Amino acid sequence: TEFDLDVEVQDAAGEGVGHEVDHDGSDGMTNLEITVQVPAAGRYYVRVRDAGGDDAEIATPYTLRASM
Repeated sequence: TEFDLDVEVQDAAGEGVGHEVDHDGSDGMTNLEITVQVPAAGRYYVRVRDAGGDDAEIATPYTLRASM
């Protein structure tokens, strides 16, 4: 399945602190790496969604790896 990723790192207030979009899903495989230097200690969230809003299916599996 084609899948174009839109990944955003958000702080606890929902404000974006890092963002990356990859439109390379046409080959059936999408890999995206984002590196974010957070401004302060605290809670952060990673939002993953379909970049175009037209490829994602609920059954499309993906793997998310995060490290600090």
